Amino acid sequence: MLNFRNNILLVGFGAVARCTLPILMKHLSVDPKQVTILDFKPNDAALKPWIEQGMTFVKDRVTPDNLGSLRGRYLSPGGLLIDLAWNIGGDDHGGVGLF
Repeated sequence: MLNFRNNILLVGFGAVARCTLPILMKHLSVDPKQVTILDFKPNDAALKPWIEQGMTFVKDRVTPDNLGSLRGRYLSPGGLLIDLAWNIGGDDHGGVGLF
C-alpha cells in the first residue's frame, strides 16, 4: 500500500467516481481528512459514508474558467487531482495528475 501524505481533490462524484474512491482508498494509505470531494449535484446517500470517515464535501460547479482557482484552494504542491467530472471539457482538464 502506498503511503500518500498530500491532499486529494476528487472532482465529480457520479457513478465512475463512486467506483473509483473505494479502489483508491484500498490502495493508498491516506488520512480521509486530506480528501475533498467536489460536485455540484450531491448524492447525499452516496456521500454519507465518506463524510463519516472524515472526507470533506464541497458543493460547487467546476468549469474550465474556475478549475485553476479550485485546484489552488484544495490542493497544494504534490496533491492529487482526480477529475471525473463530465462537464468540464477540454483536453487539458481530464484525468488524474499530481498538482
